Order: sequence, then structure tokens, then C-alpha cells
Amino acid sequence: KEHYKDHAGAVKPMTPAHKINAIVLTACTGGMAWLVLNIWVFKSDTFFNTLGCPIKSLTGFACPSCGITRALQLLFTGHLGAAFMTNPLSFIVGGIIVLAPIWITLDLLQRKDSFYKAYICFEKTINIKSVAFILIGLIAINWVWNIYKGL
Repeated sequence: KEHYKDHAGAVKPMTPAHKINAIVLTACTGGMAWLVLNIWVFKSDTFFNTLGCPIKSLTGFACPSCGITRALQLLFTGHLGAAFMTNPLSFIVGGIIVLAPIWITLDLLQRKDSFYKAYICFEKTINIKSVAFILIGLIAINWVWNIYKGL
């Protein structure tokens, strides 16, 4: 089993909440690092465009998340309309990248697990067939939109 040291140095087993927090914080940190490199270090998306989308490379069609890096660049530099037109999912991803680490940090400081509880609630909600159908439909619409725009 995986373990961690608490604030007093005692070794304790890692709970599912700890694992989810670690995964989300790692993903958010990676996403923010990607954006910082993209926006402020390379000052364009030319470098990252050379990597290309593996789905588009294989199929010739944009995937539902195609353009998300460019859209997040636009979003975090204040170009909200352009971000929405590039990929509306950028608002959801951008919100998660910014808010999840803050929420998890507050939980850790207050020794709560509200983020984990919300995660479990969200997971249960998207497993409801009607909700899953609606979400899949919205992602499919976004996918068609990306293909239509020629991303």
C-alpha cells in the first residue's frame, strides 16, 4: 500500500481522496506549465503546433479537444470571444486548471475532503445515463464544430 507522512511526520496510508488530489494537482500543474511555456516563454503556439494532434495525424479529422491549447492561451490573455470560438471547452478546462488546485489546497489546510466528495458526486452524476447522453452529445457537437472550422 502507498503511504505518506502527515504534518507531524507520522506515516499513514494514502486514502482515495489523497490519490485523487495528487492526480488532479499533477494534471493541473502540468497544464499550467504547458500554458506558461506556450504563452510567456515561446510567446506563440508555433513550437507546440509542430507536435500536432495524434488523432488528427492518424485520422485527418480534428478531435473534440483540438485547439484547446490555443483557446486556453486566448482565454488566459483576455481574448474570451476568440477562446470560445476556438474551443468552448477551454472555459471548463481553464476553470478546472485554476480552481481545482485552490480548492484542494484549502481542503488540505483545513483538513477537509470537500474536493474529493464533490469529485465522487460528479462521478455518480455523469454515470446517470441521461446526463451521460447529454454530455456526450455536447462533446459530439463540439467535435463537429472543430471539424467544420477546419482545426
